[in-house]
Amino acid sequence: PVPGDHLAAAADREYLYAVGGRRFTPRNNTDAVQRYEPATGQWSSLPALPERISGAGAAIIDGQLIVVSGENPTAVVPTVLAYNLTAPSATWTALPSVLQGRHGLAVAAVGTTLYAIAGSARSGHTASTKIVGALNVPARRTHPAAAWRPRHESLTAVQQVNAAVLGGQIWVAGGLTTSTKATASTQIYDPAKDTWESGPSLPVPVDHAMLVTYQNKVWLIGGFITRSGESIASS
Repeated sequence: PVPGDHLAAAADREYLYAVGGRRFTPRNNTDAVQRYEPATGQWSSLPALPERISGAGAAIIDGQLIVVSGENPTAVVPTVLAYNLTAPSATWTALPSVLQGRHGLAVAAVGTTLYAIAGSARSGHTASTKIVGALNVPARRTHPAAAWRPRHESLTAVQQVNAAVLGGQIWVAGGLTTSTKATASTQIYDPAKDTWESGPSLPVPVDHAMLVTYQNKVWLIGGFITRSGESIASS
């Protein structure tokens, strides 16, 4: 119901969640949190975010929708917010902030550990990073969360990427290395070993694409490719 780009998305066994987003520029950010039920084809609204955010990351851990970092209308913010999806009267609560505020970052959950990978440290498509942090999220906030722990940096500094988990490993594919240059590289992180390795390259460099797992495969969907210096939407 609330249109936008640069939104965050997550899913559980029943619903899809669309978080924040914007209409072309950060000054047109939204605080909307929208939930879609595939079984009925219906959208509904959850309590709005405390601020208008785009370019955040999102994941679900133990019935909590967690929104990580992003860009408000004036700056990149390190905020991490959690919403208990099992409590109808719940409100957004704060978790420890990320090591450095970023937008266009990749976020994934493995078990009850939340990972925030790469992203841009400044407004716009500049300042791509290799930053990786991990946060152990307690069950339904029964205890205060500990601080973020720095993990081994990614192989390539990227932004405008997404992450997917396959076999307990986190995949990150493509992304912008500079404001005008995308990469075809695939990076795979093993949380158990805190190590990265290169995966198979994409057919073409792409940024702003979605990455999901389905039927034991990693799928890359959409995004932008660059031809003759111009970014073109891809499918």
